[in-house]
Amino acid sequence: MTESDFHSSDGLVIVLVNIEDDDRREQLVHRIVSLPGAEITETLFEIHTSDWDDGLWDDELAYFAQLLFGDDSLTIWHFTDGVYSRYSLTAEG
Repeated sequence: MTESDFHSSDGLVIVLVNIEDDDRREQLVHRIVSLPGAEITETLFEIHTSDWDDGLWDDELAYFAQLLFGDDSLTIWHFTDGVYSRYSLTAEG
């Protein structure tokens, strides 16, 4: 992989969904598939955010967070500005 290949992934978000409740998982998945990107598996999604306005991803994270409860979590890989970040979003406890 060259440096230019890495930068071409800017604005890519990979989300792994771990939500037990069928209704809340379905609501979150419905929101994710309405965003530009692709469903990789039933629990793994890619979202393309390269042309999003500043703050829009933060708004999506806030929406996702309100659906999490108990042991629910999202694992997120975010590629932006030549930087790769991985983090988990969990229910507030």
